[in-house]
Amino acid sequence: REPRTPLQVHMRELTHWMVWIALGFSVLIAFLGWFRGASWRETLLSGLSLAFATIPEELPILITMVIGLGAFRLSREKVILRRLRVAETLGNITVIATDKTGTLTENKISLDKWFIGGRSFSRSEWKHSYWQDLAITIGVLANDGYSIGNSISGNSPNKVIFNGDPTDTAFLDEAEGLGYNITAIRSSVAEMEFPLDDWHKRITMQVQTDSKNLTVCKGAVEQLLTLSTQLVWEDKVIPLTEDINREIQQQAESFASQGYRVIGLCFKEEPAAPLDNAREKAESNLTFLGFTALLDTPRADVKDAVMELQEAGVRTIMITGDHPETARTIANKVGINSTRIIVGRVIDQMSDDELVKRVKDFSIFARTTPEHKLRIVRALQSQGEIVAVTGDGVNDGPALKEGAVGIAMGRIGTDVAKESSDMVIADDRFSSITKAVREGRSLFSNLFKAIRYYLAAKVALIFITFLAAAFGFPIPFTPIQIIVLELFMDIGASTSFPAEQSEADVMKRPPRDSNKPLMDREMLSGIFLGGVSLGIAVLVNYFWSLTTASNVSHAQTLAFATWMIGHLILAVHMRSLREPITYLGILSNKTMVLWMCSALVFVFVVLNVSALRALINLQNLDLNDWIMVISLPFISTVWMELQKRHFWRNKKLSL
Repeated sequence: REPRTPLQVHMRELTHWMVWIALGFSVLIAFLGWFRGASWRETLLSGLSLAFATIPEELPILITMVIGLGAFRLSREKVILRRLRVAETLGNITVIATDKTGTLTENKISLDKWFIGGRSFSRSEWKHSYWQDLAITIGVLANDGYSIGNSISGNSPNKVIFNGDPTDTAFLDEAEGLGYNITAIRSSVAEMEFPLDDWHKRITMQVQTDSKNLTVCKGAVEQLLTLSTQLVWEDKVIPLTEDINREIQQQAESFASQGYRVIGLCFKEEPAAPLDNAREKAESNLTFLGFTALLDTPRADVKDAVMELQEAGVRTIMITGDHPETARTIANKVGINSTRIIVGRVIDQMSDDELVKRVKDFSIFARTTPEHKLRIVRALQSQGEIVAVTGDGVNDGPALKEGAVGIAMGRIGTDVAKESSDMVIADDRFSSITKAVREGRSLFSNLFKAIRYYLAAKVALIFITFLAAAFGFPIPFTPIQIIVLELFMDIGASTSFPAEQSEADVMKRPPRDSNKPLMDREMLSGIFLGGVSLGIAVLVNYFWSLTTASNVSHAQTLAFATWMIGHLILAVHMRSLREPITYLGILSNKTMVLWMCSALVFVFVVLNVSALRALINLQNLDLNDWIMVISLPFISTVWMELQKRHFWRNKKLSL
């Protein structure tokens, strides 16, 4: 069983205290009634009914319903919560640490340009020369992609469909498109592969034929240059000098600055001999052939999503294994701050304490490994940040576990990443993360409003009965009436508020402080002022009826009707924290409309059907009574709407 979340722990503590407060007031009010001359039977029933109505047994249900409905709404947005407890954390997120490929970009990679033998050219300029044929051979052999058949429809019927890493399939698509026979290229006698991983940002393949051993390597340009002793330059193999090395890296950076993903190509030919399983030996004395420029365009929805998160006070940072200039270009296109970039080798030189001090200075982390990603997340969280981490690979598991919210990609994500995560984005779209943050904030806001209304109604009930008993008047409600009031109050809190839609400014507010208590000043003032406002309306009508008609039953009927109308008006006002109800839409919450209509129908039926009226100890009300029943609750609570209008007007002017 998972440990309770902070909110669940707080709710248990709050419920514990509310139980004792409710019991204390119930006993006190019953004692005051008995002391003023009421029968022991009447005081006992009234005390038990008050205890039943004021003990907050609905709070655990409220939490479950709000979180459950939030998870359901997220599932319709392609966001699957694997652990419900994370729902309350979504609204607290301050930093989103995201991958680049497949999250910020389309992950539909195409090979756009080549740089071979010191020359740059496009696909349309391709010539089947020896070095170009060798470049295709390297791209096909140092490749884990594979064919899964031919397309049978679309713009290119019978086109070969490849599966695997998008970078690998891009090379295979390019070879197929240029007319090369992939099966023939791969028909070698023996092979030995040294796979791509986060430490070796390259894949190396040894191929043995009858006449020679061929080693081919595909990966990060700067890594391949360190492994090479010579290169192909203007159709000749020459030693790799520092000047040429620098020129190649400048050319690679030029491509990367245009948003291309740059992949280097190396090879080595040796006499036929048994293959050696030592990677270091296989990757020594390579010949650098050139590199390719692959295009992976940003997703169309990412820029707006990043901007929305920025307005909500959530910072987006990119952690990628790609070239720094590629990362910078993509960051500029999607709206991530690209002023300062730090690379993995620099992070390696930092101590944990130094990284903690400097991690906030950077929004782009390039050429990183999973270990770097884990250290970055830890450094951010040690500064009090609430970090959401995206990942799709096996090695992303530790960072996904470490983050406050681990987010795995549903399509390209591995099973390990999904199992390590708290949330899965089924469509791999970054904008779905923004929707999750919005829903998380909305979810907590709905829970806040539900608890505020729920406890305000209970405070009103205690306030009404305590004042009446303290001044020597009969309790305004009979035991059966208290039961009915509690029934409608609980139904409204547990069903209407969880279904409330987001307020318009929910993504204009800063993230909620996770250390801020639920029962803060805003909550306590809302509970107290809302409860007293409703209580005043009921007591004024009750005392007015007692003094003018001297009929306790009629006064209790008036108090009952005022409560039933008043707690509906109070619920309408408490639907939003800041947005005026006319902006939010009176009929926008259909669940609340249904609850209010059922309550109004109940009041009309119970006051007009004599058998029901007698069962609940009620009397008929005339037109003047109804005017008081409707007008007083509205007058006593309208200040809430006026306050929200004043706030909203000032906020719109400031914006």
